[in-house]
Amino acid sequence: MTTTRISESVYSDATLRVDRDAKVIRGVKIIGRESLNGREYSDKALDQAAKLYEGADVFIDHDRGDRERSITESPAVLRGVKREKDGVRGDLHYLESHPYTPQLLERAERFPETFGLSHDASGTVGNAKNGRVVVESIESVNSVDIVKKPATNKGLVESKERTVKKTVKQIAEQ
Repeated sequence: MTTTRISESVYSDATLRVDRDAKVIRGVKIIGRESLNGREYSDKALDQAAKLYEGADVFIDHDRGDRERSITESPAVLRGVKREKDGVRGDLHYLESHPYTPQLLERAERFPETFGLSHDASGTVGNAKNGRVVVESIESVNSVDIVKKPATNKGLVESKERTVKKTVKQIAEQ
């Protein structure tokens, strides 16, 4: 097995519900079992991820550098995170005062299929199964981000990985 950095996203679906009174978007999918990036998450990895997501800050877009994210970039946190058969879901508790919140809420209510959550995590990957790399464990979560193209969800529920100009060997060596 190899330890590697993993980035995935998911779109939301019909279970999503915006509760403006409580300042919560309920039932967001944080990660799915299978990814558009050719990965499949084991039960163990999903169980570990669910624990790590609880209380995690949610940021706008992926950070493109290796820096600590600013609190001003985070309009929300995840709470009530639960492992389910198809992945991990939770509630996105948002800050009403954050400048991006009005757009986030309107998009969640009107076009939830157009964006989702993506995680940037580290874990171990094992041998391929049915042509997919198996993520055996999630050891840490660097960030959870709101993105346009998630990979393990179909709306405020997953994100497609951007093209990276690295070989598999380079990634494995990291």
